[in-house]
Amino acid sequence: MTPNPKRKKVKLSDKEYTDLRWEVYHEQFGCCMKCKKWFKFNFFSLHHKDRSIGDVRSNVDGYCLECHPD
Repeated sequence: MTPNPKRKKVKLSDKEYTDLRWEVYHEQFGCCMKCKKWFKFNFFSLHHKDRSIGDVRSNVDGYCLECHPD
């Protein structure tokens, strides 16, 4: 595939790139408060939509399915 000459390349510093990657990662994953493992959001307990605390991007109820107290 040939590069598109009309598309301008954006140069990011290492820090900007890392920050951007973490932002994307945190939108898609959450960390279990008990076992401290990272999970994709669809692996979190089904209760998380009802119990959302703060914003939608936060790790809502905070437990993976294996550690969930209920």
